[in-house]
Amino acid sequence: MLIASSSIILSIALGDLFLSYLAAGLFGCSYIFLTGVLLVWGIRVFITNASLGIGVPFLLLAVGQVIGSIFAGWFIGA
Repeated sequence: MLIASSSIILSIALGDLFLSYLAAGLFGCSYIFLTGVLLVWGIRVFITNASLGIGVPFLLLAVGQVIGSIFAGWFIGA
């Protein structure tokens, strides 16, 4: 919910630095929180092998960031 509201605030805040920073802060806080939830959930899913429960979510987050960066650069270039 916070990620969506940060995107909405950013689209509304044309030229307003305070709202832009607020949107970035909301996005960062929610991203950190959801990353922690994902890691805890991964450990609970892989009870017998907790390192796999931490490794797989980190790997998937990294893959998502790489793919997202590639698409963002492609869209900006287009």
